[in-house]
Amino acid sequence: MRPGLILSMKSIIFYLIVIVFSYSCSNDYPRVAKLSTGENVENITSNSAKIKGTIEDIGEGIDLYGHCWSELTPVYSSASTSFTEASPNKTFTSTVTGLKPDTRYYIRAYAITSDDPIYGEIISFITLKQSVNSNPELPTVVTVSVSNVTDSTAEIEATVTDDGNAEVTIRGICWNTKPSPTVNDYRQLSGSGTGNFTCQITDLNAETDYYVRAYATNEIGTGYGNEIFFTNKTSGTFTDSRDGNTYNWIRIGNQVWMIENMAYLTSVSPSSEVSEINPYYYVYDYQGTSVSDAMATNNYQTYGVLYNWPAAMESCPSGWHLPSDNEWKELEMYLGMSQSEADNTDTRGTDEGGKLKETGMNHWEDPNLGATNESGFTALPGAHCSSGSFSGIGYYADFWTSTEENSEKAWLRALNNELSDIYRTNYLKKAGRSVRCVKDE
Repeated sequence: MRPGLILSMKSIIFYLIVIVFSYSCSNDYPRVAKLSTGENVENITSNSAKIKGTIEDIGEGIDLYGHCWSELTPVYSSASTSFTEASPNKTFTSTVTGLKPDTRYYIRAYAITSDDPIYGEIISFITLKQSVNSNPELPTVVTVSVSNVTDSTAEIEATVTDDGNAEVTIRGICWNTKPSPTVNDYRQLSGSGTGNFTCQITDLNAETDYYVRAYATNEIGTGYGNEIFFTNKTSGTFTDSRDGNTYNWIRIGNQVWMIENMAYLTSVSPSSEVSEINPYYYVYDYQGTSVSDAMATNNYQTYGVLYNWPAAMESCPSGWHLPSDNEWKELEMYLGMSQSEADNTDTRGTDEGGKLKETGMNHWEDPNLGATNESGFTALPGAHCSSGSFSGIGYYADFWTSTEENSEKAWLRALNNELSDIYRTNYLKKAGRSVRCVKDE
């Protein structure tokens, strides 16, 4: 036989063997399905999550498919979702439920075929921590203070003390020229979450009254803090609804002070009647008990009333109060006194007293040292009632604070015609002194 013929027959036999082998392999090894677990787990809560998988190839057929998950890896079908009617390039979403809070889980796609199950890649996620209260409420908010008020700006401090067991997504302050402002009025955002925050509001109208309150929003809604009234007016008048008396006031720093001595008088006593427990009211040099007669005197109309400390504590009208020792310190430091000086007793500072005193000698006796009334406070020398008698008119301006030293004494401030500083001391509560009220914040 010719060599070429032998070569050709060998080639034919080789190709027949390849064809038979290939046919045999295709029957023994069917086309395999292929899945993708998905890249991201979404909508994670404390007990559930969602994930999108994809069927990239159905192979020879899929009976069931879905995702399986476990706290352990490798992951099999300890818990699973299931779907039917598979098709190539089909995306499916599995909702994973019944999970433990704050736990890492491993998850992957799976498919059931006529042969062994097949799986996608493994990915992991961590469930959220369980809420302390499964019934969230509105956040709790406190409007702390209003400060640094100018003609056009103000600074508001606030705090979110409780998120209501749901995330605070928005917080801030809202304001308006009428009470009970809401987020539908003027507002300013200041981040999210709980804790302290400060807002600087601008573009206020000059000489205007405002109401402000803090707010915080969670999934339940918006909670509001307490309302604070403030004004950027520099001065004005106020009428006491109890007796119709009208008082002038002025803004000094962050405080609003009355610039006249309180004249509220429900009863009047001679200087000989005293008490450190019961309220007593005096009018300088008046030794009777007739309120109308006392009100008719020049001293009442000029210097107002001298109150013992119990009476002073209830003398200010609604919206105003007897200033504390610390509020007096704030006034003094605004006028130039240092903190260490303000904390001292007896005479303190340099010219801060002069900045409070009415100028001239119309009411003050000569020399009325250092009196500039730079603050506008217009302190008048209404003197005092002590040891059963009146004394010092024209020489002293003494003012109670609301701060007690002990059961018998309380702190006060005193100005003198011969000094330009300010005297701080504590004195017997049964004594009569003048009162200046400061506006509530």
